[in-house]
Amino acid sequence: MVRNSDLLRKPLQGTVILGRWPSAPDITTLTAVDGITLPVGYESAGWISEDGLTFGSDMEVSEVRGWGASSMLRRDIASTDKTMAFSALETKRLTKELTTGLDLSTTTMGATGQVVITHPDRMPTKYWRALALGVDGDGDQRYYMAKFYPKCSVSEREEEGWSDGDDPLMYGVTLSALIDDSIGTSCREFLFGPGALAAAAAMGWALAPGLVAPTGLASGTVAATTVVLNWTAVTGAASYQVQRSTNNGDTYTDVASGAGGTPTANTTTITGLTATTGYRFRVLAVGPTGNRSPASTSIGVTTA
Repeated sequence: MVRNSDLLRKPLQGTVILGRWPSAPDITTLTAVDGITLPVGYESAGWISEDGLTFGSDMEVSEVRGWGASSMLRRDIASTDKTMAFSALETKRLTKELTTGLDLSTTTMGATGQVVITHPDRMPTKYWRALALGVDGDGDQRYYMAKFYPKCSVSEREEEGWSDGDDPLMYGVTLSALIDDSIGTSCREFLFGPGALAAAAAMGWALAPGLVAPTGLASGTVAATTVVLNWTAVTGAASYQVQRSTNNGDTYTDVASGAGGTPTANTTTITGLTATTGYRFRVLAVGPTGNRSPASTSIGVTTA
């Protein structure tokens, strides 16, 4: 048996990010170099209950049996209904829109601090774009997982309880995915982040062609607070990320852009260093979508 406990994943935190359909842009790629950047038009649902997110996939199957056959002759998946269930904890405009189906973007609060939401007799169908996001690990071990529904609507609403018990007001909803005809799918799934990249080979994923670890890393002029670094260019790289260690390579952190850490060429000057101090440096290639290569072999440098 081949088993690898490093590939066990557990989302330690996460949330749901919502955009209005169809005006919010489609999400086709997610990266996490120095944090996650989302298109304009999306808003976080904020804190959700400790139950997290629950995903359903209800399949309808068509079966063919033959006269005299002791087993199934053919089985076809007729349809698959994908759902996402969670309980939002924050009382705000977005959660009220989820539970009422109303567009409250133009609703304002009165001068006396009052908001009035008039419910219709029949809850209207309001469509969303929804991104469920979870993260495991910290620092350069961050592993993100996400599911994106380009078109979905609230198909179930949980009971809303008011009491002085331990639980706050919760807005529990189930979102059911629909096919967005302009996009052609009801769901996209993403695995990304530095932890995912580091575990790519163990998980069985091949890196994008040409995006390999830089080679030939070497130091040029070394001064008291600066050092010049050079390496061999990587085919397909849009830029590079220099990382620095102050504990002889035990841990690395990204060098900031302003300090020369994100050059587009295969050379850079790292600034802001301390005189007579030992550092280790390594460099990663970054693709056009923000995906990173494995790190180069590190080198040690002591400033003047």
